[in-house]
Amino acid sequence: MCLGIPAQIVSVQEPGLAVAEVSGVRREVSTALVPEAGVGDWVLVHVGFALHTIDEAEAARTLELLEQVDFGMGEPMVPPWTPSFAGSAGEAMRGSGESAVSPPPTAVSRSQNGNTKDRP
Repeated sequence: MCLGIPAQIVSVQEPGLAVAEVSGVRREVSTALVPEAGVGDWVLVHVGFALHTIDEAEAARTLELLEQVDFGMGEPMVPPWTPSFAGSAGEAMRGSGESAVSPPPTAVSRSQNGNTKDRP
């Protein structure tokens, strides 16, 4: 199941990167998929990426519904509980040195003779 969390953009760091807030928690998010999003806009965020813009009424309805959902963990889900908003920026991937919007690491492949080589 995929879950997009409504978040409001509070600042634009650089083209393609912004800080968004949900329930008082701020995180860096990629705005590469919604380059038109700016400060004050509401966006749906999934795994650190703003997928599309939504209006404030839709954001409020969605956040209200998320607060009511019980995923069998003994308490309702609150948006900051989701992996894309867990802890401080990049904490969800603590120890890896990556942020939620970092590109994937370089893959290593084996050639037919068993040697390894980096590939992008």
